[in-house]
Amino acid sequence: MDKMIFEDINPFVRYAQFLTITSNRQYVNIAPYDYRLFFCCGGSGQIQVDGIVYEMKLGTFLFWPPGLRYSLLLNKSSKKLDLMQVNFDFTRNNSNLVDPIAPAKWRNFDPQKIIERVTFKDYPEFNSPLFIPDIQFISNPMYNMVTEFISKKNFYMARSSGQLKSILSLSGRFMVNARSSSRSEFLVNKVIQYIHTHYREEVNNQTLGEYFGYHPNHLNRLIVQHTGMSIHRYLINCRIDAAIDMLQASDLKTGEIAEAVGFRDSTHFLKYFKKLTGKNTRDFRQ
Repeated sequence: MDKMIFEDINPFVRYAQFLTITSNRQYVNIAPYDYRLFFCCGGSGQIQVDGIVYEMKLGTFLFWPPGLRYSLLLNKSSKKLDLMQVNFDFTRNNSNLVDPIAPAKWRNFDPQKIIERVTFKDYPEFNSPLFIPDIQFISNPMYNMVTEFISKKNFYMARSSGQLKSILSLSGRFMVNARSSSRSEFLVNKVIQYIHTHYREEVNNQTLGEYFGYHPNHLNRLIVQHTGMSIHRYLINCRIDAAIDMLQASDLKTGEIAEAVGFRDSTHFLKYFKKLTGKNTRDFRQ
């Protein structure tokens, strides 16, 4: 078992997919030979890992190391559970194994066949199952990573790896902050999460104040203290980041992208895009 620090990870995405669990498609008592990450994008259900039941709903994140028995199941009241799944290694030491490695039935599992198992010295949270019940702001990065892997376009492996590293880092930061942050930091995390989930909608200081039950000026001061940006600036940055992903991953027209990320017209979109990136939208087309 190799020891490492989180900063040194260079993930190898072996497989990524959209997976729907139904009454006719459930997975029971199996174990993986590489790392597993699941993010719930719809429905509800359960993932049982090493005897512990994790309730999965929209925005739920669950990660665990290889060699642990798991099951993917529906809740009794649910018709389906929609997941984004990633099978990966933390290093590229076994990147020659490019084909998906199917999990084994628990009774047939051979620990000697585990591809890789690392121990983190700085963030031990990644040495065991990591469950975050509500982290919806990684929904877009997860979607982009899975679709990138599925597309098999030029450089998809490098892009998938980079996107997964970012997702793991964001998840780790969220988890650490949630455990150790003060009340104000926790509120800031919730506001940021809300912005990343609802940036396409009409979001401003007033709507956020009404939603969270705080004075808009108070929320804005907290965001400035923790991010160095006002709520408006943070929202614009979020929209521009989403627009860059769409420019690189789709053939949508500029006006369509502007509307999709929450700008009321193309003029405002192009103004902020140039101001924040220093480039034109065509510079990001592949």
